[in-house]
Amino acid sequence: MNHREIFSDARWLSPRQSLDAALFRSEIEINRTVQKAEITICGLGWFILYINGRRVGSDEFAPAYTDYHDRPDMNLSYPLNDDFSHRIYALKYDVAEYLHEGKNVLGVAVGGGYYHQTLRKAEGNMNYGNIKLCYKLDVDSEVFYSNRKDVRYSQGYFEKSNLFYGETLDFRGFDRKWSTVDGNLSDGEEPFETAPPKTEYYIQDCPTDKVAEVLAPELVKNFGDFSVYRIAKNISGYPVIRCGNEGETVVIECAEDLNDDLTLNNRSVGFNVQRQMEIIKTDGGEIFHPVFCWFGFRYFSLTNNAEPVEVRVIHSDVEVTSDFCCSDETLNWYYKAFVNTQLSNMHSGVPSDCPHRERLGYTGDGQLTCNAVLTEFDAEKFYRKWLLDILDCQDKNTGHVQHTAPFAGGGGGPAGWGGAIINVPYRLFRHFGKRDELEKVFPAMEKFVKYMESRCEN
Repeated sequence: MNHREIFSDARWLSPRQSLDAALFRSEIEINRTVQKAEITICGLGWFILYINGRRVGSDEFAPAYTDYHDRPDMNLSYPLNDDFSHRIYALKYDVAEYLHEGKNVLGVAVGGGYYHQTLRKAEGNMNYGNIKLCYKLDVDSEVFYSNRKDVRYSQGYFEKSNLFYGETLDFRGFDRKWSTVDGNLSDGEEPFETAPPKTEYYIQDCPTDKVAEVLAPELVKNFGDFSVYRIAKNISGYPVIRCGNEGETVVIECAEDLNDDLTLNNRSVGFNVQRQMEIIKTDGGEIFHPVFCWFGFRYFSLTNNAEPVEVRVIHSDVEVTSDFCCSDETLNWYYKAFVNTQLSNMHSGVPSDCPHRERLGYTGDGQLTCNAVLTEFDAEKFYRKWLLDILDCQDKNTGHVQHTAPFAGGGGGPAGWGGAIINVPYRLFRHFGKRDELEKVFPAMEKFVKYMESRCEN
């Protein structure tokens, strides 16, 4: 579908400057009792929707990550002449229960995610552009569209927000009622209206991320200025903390391992500037947590001007449909470790290589685990979505397939990576027997084989 088929007359809105994340606010007047209401919405990279102060749904890191649209200024360190296809997902929500007769407020937090990525320089510039928002709200017989005259935006409490480098959230002086009729964005500005991205548009049908589990942190050691805590297992997600004092600067850092002195060991993120950190400047609101960032960790440090409340385990909402138990505890551990590791690497519709450092959909890693994942999880929709990412990242002329899907740099090679375009649809067919789905993909599979043959000798 094209933009108009999804959003009709709605406009894409962006801040007037480059922001990691922003808050958008719009007031609408409804002159009747609400019977039916549905919103179609997309915020790039990710969004969280509020109506009259209430969060709509429980989706995290939505919409799904894709090769959204063309990027003309990647400036890669190697030639890239491939002709990709592209897609963007929107989501639909039934919002009748959130609306009422009279004045209503729509509030949307939009974060960069993989879309507005200005810090991670893989082999070039992977930024698609500024964050943006588009929505269409149908209330009975009336339609409200996103447009620059009715919407205001503000940087809000987002001082910094980056999936790969963490966030700095500054709540000092911030109006927490910003998405209600009693609140406002005091520094709100009129946004730019931008041209709709040139891409294919779809309503998302693969699982979104959810909070899947809540774990209790345990104290490892108090170091005076900060304390180190642990949870029962390595996970993807984030700590939730409490600080009732206004004007404090709270620092959270996450890691997979500890040093001998029980401080955090950052080896698995490369001991470099990419640290799993969250900095929060408090307003006395008590409960705080990251917004557009997850971490991969078992241990975390927290400055002692705050205390931990819980750790939220977050990953794509796929059900574990298997179980395994035997007399060998090593085999039992292997099964549990695989399930936990795989779930930690399922985010925003993409199977990743790791949840804390590169966070990319490597076609090598994803195809190697495909059969096991389809055996152990209800992951058909998840992997069918990722197969579309692989197809999008196939050169329409030569048949070459990139080493990450969606394409975001990273290392790779020929069949060990690009062969995902053969292996993934084959595994889906073996598990679910949908011949028509395999036949749709077969020309792309055949084109990749011909590409490989043309580059081989003897």
